[in-house]
Amino acid sequence: MIILANVFNILITGFENQGIHNVVRFFEEYGQASHFIKKTVINKKKTSIGDDGTKIATIRYLIESSIYSTEPEYDINDEISPIIPEEGVHLVFGLDPLEVVNYLKLISERTLVILNANLNSYNEKVSHSVGEIVELLDEYVRRTVCMDFEELALIKFNKPHLASFIMTGVTIKEFNGFFRKDLALEILMSMQSEEPNAIKSFEIGYNLIS
Repeated sequence: MIILANVFNILITGFENQGIHNVVRFFEEYGQASHFIKKTVINKKKTSIGDDGTKIATIRYLIESSIYSTEPEYDINDEISPIIPEEGVHLVFGLDPLEVVNYLKLISERTLVILNANLNSYNEKVSHSVGEIVELLDEYVRRTVCMDFEELALIKFNKPHLASFIMTGVTIKEFNGFFRKDLALEILMSMQSEEPNAIKSFEIGYNLIS
């Protein structure tokens, strides 16, 4: 079987109380709602011990594919693996910047990194400064957008976990043309009952990018 596919790959790192579950849910629902995306594959794992240990998630969007197969048992699940290949990530969503360093093999000159600059709230052992992480990433990636999004969420809403929605707004603006703002807002509207400031947080992030 030869599979030619156009796949958009996302790597997400963070802690539960940073709102990583909101980020994964958003991108999952976006993939399901978009007519442009044929299939969404999600892979989640925990990388440290404890109820609020570090987590990572990968999300892969199958955009289009051409399939040539002589196998009658062909299944659509064969179109896309849950494993991102080396240098295959297009977007890194780094709520936890330290964990991003463990996945350098996935990034390349086409990768955009959106990085939360807060190291002290959840990490017990800080092995790199934010500056060192950004300097390291900039050797490999197309661009790094780095800000203390948790501090911004704390100032605006007194809720640092809303940084996840601010960073989502940055993402949609940075990938304008791939992601649609109107569809993103529809998904966030469905999350408003749980996170009343989801849309306001998103708009702050969206408007940070000129």
